Amino acid sequence: MEGQSPSQVKAALRTSPGLAERHPDAEQYVKEAVKNADQALDASAP
Repeated sequence: MEGQSPSQVKAALRTSPGLAERHPDAEQYVKEAVKNADQALDASAP
């Protein structure tokens, strides 16, 4: 989700169909996914 703020990414993940069924702690999953994406972007920055 290049070019979007972390809050936009969080909102998109939270509205993912079936998120609660796929992840018992959906809110924690969203936080971790955004954190991991942020770290990957930092690692790939020149």
